[in-house]
Amino acid sequence: MDFSKILNNLSDNPQVREQLSGFLGGADQDKVEKGTQLSKEALFEQLKANSRDPEGAKSLDRALTDHEDRDFQSVDDIDENDGHKMLKHIFGDKEDQVTRKVSQDSGLDLSQAKQLLAKAAPMVMAFLANQRKTDSSNAGADDGSGLSGLIEKVAGQAGASGGFMEQIGDQLGGILGGLGK
Repeated sequence: MDFSKILNNLSDNPQVREQLSGFLGGADQDKVEKGTQLSKEALFEQLKANSRDPEGAKSLDRALTDHEDRDFQSVDDIDENDGHKMLKHIFGDKEDQVTRKVSQDSGLDLSQAKQLLAKAAPMVMAFLANQRKTDSSNAGADDGSGLSGLIEKVAGQAGASGGFMEQIGDQLGGILGGLGK
């Protein structure tokens, strides 16, 4: 299966949008498209940030090894429970903020945004794992780019433009700054 094509089309493929819409209880497909794009961006950005920390990179490396050779033929093949576990590992204490931001910016309700993120996470991890496995240019990179370089490359292929987590930080800073007044 071509994960690049799936991830690239995850938000704009009518068949996938329809499947995700059905999974989300008949959610508006335009909202699903926007929510999927935001989910990909958030996941790739946080994975890249995690990969820059030595412990985060080790954890991500183990997780990618666990997700090699996963094959999803449809949205139904993705284990939502596995996705929820991934979200906790990827976002940590930012998970609720990310979910609220996806919900707010896409128009999906909070539970739909959480479900959508849980479906996107295993796809992103499988895509990264399989890309790493086949991408000899990143295997054993000694220039320090390793996983973060791979994630940046793959995020571009998957149409994740970035900036999502910066918005989360800006919002958190505004909330925390407002508490001191």
